[in-house]
Amino acid sequence: MNNFMSYINYQLILEYAKNNDQREYYLQRRLIEPFIKSIVPELYIEDISVIRQSANTNRHNRTKYCGLNNEEKNTPPDLLIVKEWNYYNVENKLDYRGVIEVKSPFSKQDYYYEITDKNKDERLYPYEFKEYDELIKSKISWYLTATENDRVILTDGLQWDFFEKNNIDLNCNELMPIKRFKLVSLINEEKTDSKLNTSGEKMKKIKTTWEWFEDDRVYNELVKYIFNFLENKIFKKAYEIN
Repeated sequence: MNNFMSYINYQLILEYAKNNDQREYYLQRRLIEPFIKSIVPELYIEDISVIRQSANTNRHNRTKYCGLNNEEKNTPPDLLIVKEWNYYNVENKLDYRGVIEVKSPFSKQDYYYEITDKNKDERLYPYEFKEYDELIKSKISWYLTATENDRVILTDGLQWDFFEKNNIDLNCNELMPIKRFKLVSLINEEKTDSKLNTSGEKMKKIKTTWEWFEDDRVYNELVKYIFNFLENKIFKKAYEIN
């Protein structure tokens, strides 16, 4: 773990994405994957977003790592962390360590409904978990129903949320992250009037300005937490960094 990505390089990659390629997939490939790999180089990172929803066969079972949605179908997260990857997971026992759902911190829509004052895009920062898009929260709960994986990471590069099945009672709707890290602080959020939606609700455009924390203390805590979260087969709350 001594050779993990530096805080400066992390910032540079995300800032480059902001100015040149704001796609979620670009952020996943250029920042999130190499960042995780630098922390847990002994683990395998597989892009499972490209595995079709109909990929369940007598040799591959996606329910083992991504669970089932409300229609009893598999909805894939973006990345799977495993000790050693083997597509044929029916006949081979895999050591799953977690899945990662990646979102872009750059809003596609930049609006919210004035009446509900609720976030309607897929950004994570600067919102609290309860304000996230409902589909994002649903996906996390689906992933936690996996039969052989019990850990989920949700991130947009600016904000990191961690979920662990043993610390959440899905039957009681207690879905909340067990740990959160924010690498930036909010400078300003401008809200200007926009058009009405089809239901006649007034919408406002949002322009969010943020800046990176100057020192790397939180970043280093994040790195340590990710290492413990993914390297330990049985993750306990005792590993949390206060």
